[in-house]
Amino acid sequence: MSTPQGVMLMLVWLFWFIAFAAYQKSDIDNLPYLSFLNPITLLCAWFSGVWLKIRQNIEKQKERYFWLTIAGLVALTALNFDLLRSFSHYAPMKYNLVFLLIDSRVQAGFSILWTCIGMVGMFWASKKKLRPIWLVSASLIAIVVLKLAMIDLQATNSIGRIISFIVVGSSLVALGYFSTIPKQELEESITS
Repeated sequence: MSTPQGVMLMLVWLFWFIAFAAYQKSDIDNLPYLSFLNPITLLCAWFSGVWLKIRQNIEKQKERYFWLTIAGLVALTALNFDLLRSFSHYAPMKYNLVFLLIDSRVQAGFSILWTCIGMVGMFWASKKKLRPIWLVSASLIAIVVLKLAMIDLQATNSIGRIISFIVVGSSLVALGYFSTIPKQELEESITS
């Protein structure tokens, strides 16, 4: 399968997943419910795993980073919708995308989730000396800091805002100490 066809297939899959996950709570009546082990998420994980297995033998480094970025976006989208389903199920809140997105607890959950994902990415990239992945993870942390400054500050007297600031702040202190940016020379010697 050539690259343009692969891009189109992945974009159709991503659009379908977002459209379906945004409007379906994905409860199954007769089964015990875990918000992160529902049919939508399992189907997304299966499809992403198959897609990465197909694309595993890509020779060009830039194309490999592109497909890993697409897979990362799909995984981030799936985790965000799992967080929304968890709030809907355990908080209990009605699964309505608009009402969930304006809730301060959900916004705090997004901040904490994105910080955890960014931290894991930065620690892993620092250990494996993968500078591009470290930079993408650092960008996600920067987006969290901007989100805290722009969105979470508008929620007045909110316990969610306080918790998200404490978690993100302590995570940034830990990141500064444990995860340093990999040197660029190592990456250039690997690709050449």
